[in-house]
Amino acid sequence: MLRLSMVLFGLVATVLAGIGLTFILSVPAWSSQAMTLIPYSILLATIVSVPVTWFLARRILGVRAEGV
Repeated sequence: MLRLSMVLFGLVATVLAGIGLTFILSVPAWSSQAMTLIPYSILLATIVSVPVTWFLARRILGVRAEGV
């Protein structure tokens, strides 16, 4: 599962960073501060993509969450 997670991480992080970038540039009040907000958006996307990737890898492989 770790190998699949490593492959998915690049894809998930890129998609989440793209969503954040699009959101920042499409909001007029935030587009003037884009040079400051874009690095924070990329950092947030990287942090959020770790649990999302783990969840997707578990769903793809069909691993059930046991209480162990």
